[in-house]
Amino acid sequence: TESRRLLVKQVASSEDNPINWLPKKMRRESEGDYRSRCVVEWIHKFCSYSTGQPSPFRLRDWQISEIIKPIWGTLRSNGIRRYRVAYISLPRKQGKTELLGALSLYELYHSAAGSQLIAAASNREQAGLLHRAAARMCEANPLLQGSSRIYWPTKQINLSSTGSFLKAIPSDAGGQLGLNPSFIVCDELCVWPDTRLW
Repeated sequence: TESRRLLVKQVASSEDNPINWLPKKMRRESEGDYRSRCVVEWIHKFCSYSTGQPSPFRLRDWQISEIIKPIWGTLRSNGIRRYRVAYISLPRKQGKTELLGALSLYELYHSAAGSQLIAAASNREQAGLLHRAAARMCEANPLLQGSSRIYWPTKQINLSSTGSFLKAIPSDAGGQLGLNPSFIVCDELCVWPDTRLW
């Protein structure tokens, strides 16, 4: 539609274009601190909670210090992230699905062109919750909405300008073996029926 074309054009010309948006590096800030701050500031700038009235997503201090800084801010001497796999275990009602949705969007918007990102869950219903969290965050922000396409039936979010996508899938391995993901989040791994997808 015409309104969508105008929105896409507005996003592309905006200095706040969410694709590869990064804050300015501060003097004397280590590379690790900068990279973890990039994740935090992007989520705070572009993401909203996906339930209730949209309100800005605010990471809790422990989410930053115990999850984001160790994963995105711990680097090898060559500048590559030290940890490529992380296992995060949280009690119920701690916002795991919302957090995974926001982190997945950050990675989608900072991925190389043509990247495949996967949000896997124990079953179709939980995969739908992951997709819904990320999709509603996109819908709540005009800049995210204008730069993405949401496909509800296939639980996929596409960035048409880069060809990258985020797809939510159940842990059932059937039909998923042809994917070549650059980023994967696995929700509720403890209740997956088997490890075929893993």
